[in-house]
Amino acid sequence: MAQLDLPVLPRLLFRYRSITDETIKREVSAITEQYLWLSEFRRLNDPMEGFFQPDVPKFIDTTGWTKGVLRSKPQIGICCFSDTNDNELMWAHYAANYSGICVAYLAERLVAGTLDNVHLVRLAYGNAPPPLRGSEMDDGRSAAIKIFSHKNLVGHTSANGGCLVGAAVLK
Repeated sequence: MAQLDLPVLPRLLFRYRSITDETIKREVSAITEQYLWLSEFRRLNDPMEGFFQPDVPKFIDTTGWTKGVLRSKPQIGICCFSDTNDNELMWAHYAANYSGICVAYLAERLVAGTLDNVHLVRLAYGNAPPPLRGSEMDDGRSAAIKIFSHKNLVGHTSANGGCLVGAAVLK
């Protein structure tokens, strides 16, 4: 069986941001005070964000599992990065139609400076929600992180490519 190696971390990670009074204060504060702003699940801009489908036989009751995941999702903070600073789709969607900024982070320093409860995961794209198997559903937090590391291609002209999602417990 082949071994799956983790993606190589690029030298720089980029974060596209729109410019408003609130985001300028937040971004400058995050840089000077060395922290990352994590968005709450309910504040994400994609209505398809967070969809999932338990991958178990239909006769198994998944109500308990589903409730565990639904309780965990609002407790996860999300921060997205790209490994490129010239993606037109990212500039259009996340940097206010090319009028925002793109903040660069040294990837190794970013990883070294984050807390142990932060997960950096490569964003995957697909036409269906990520399947969650029985054992994955036992840990609502891990299941929520898997869900947030997936983006539905429906409605997108192309994948944002090379994105990493930082996820951490908010509460």
